[in-house]
Amino acid sequence: MNHASKILLASALTALAACNRHSNAPAPAAPPAAAPVGQAVPVPEPPPQVNEPQPVVKKDTATQKLFSGPLQAATPQPVHGTAILLRTQDGYGVRLEHLWIEGEAPTLDVVVSSRAAINDGDLADAVTIGEVKGTTGNMNYALPAGTDPGSYHSLALVVRGQNRVFARTAFGLM
Repeated sequence: MNHASKILLASALTALAACNRHSNAPAPAAPPAAAPVGQAVPVPEPPPQVNEPQPVVKKDTATQKLFSGPLQAATPQPVHGTAILLRTQDGYGVRLEHLWIEGEAPTLDVVVSSRAAINDGDLADAVTIGEVKGTTGNMNYALPAGTDPGSYHSLALVVRGQNRVFARTAFGLM
C-alpha cells in the first residue's frame, strides 16, 4: 500500500467514525499499522497439527483399548477429542484422538491421575506423561514402565507452570 493509499484510507475511516458517532453503532477498530515499504508483513502461522499413527497393539490380548473418555473443556476455550488408555506392543500408553483446541493454546502437559477427576491445584498425585504436541490431530504418549494402567482414573491437559486444568476426562471401561 503506497503512501497516498494510506492517507485515503485514513481519511475514509475518520469520516466513517464521524458518521458512527451520530448512530448507535460502535466505531470500527483502527486498521493494523502497515509495514514500512519494502518490509514483509508477518503472516500468522497455522495452528500445529499432529497426526501420529495408532500405536501397535499387542496381538495376544483380547482388549487393546482399556479405557476411554471424551475431553471436556475446563476453561471457556472450546476443546474436543477423546483420550484412550491402551495396551501397546511396548507396554501401556495414552492416545489423544481427534484433538481440537480452538485458537491459540498455552503450553499444555498431559497428566494422568488415580483420582476420579483432576481439578485446578489438585495435582499432587498426577503423573505428567508429555506435552501436548499440537492443537489438532492424534497424539500418542507412553505411560512409565511398570505402570498399572488400572490405577489411572482420569486424564487432564494442564497449563504448564500454573496447575490450572485446561481440559479433563474420566476414563470409562471400553
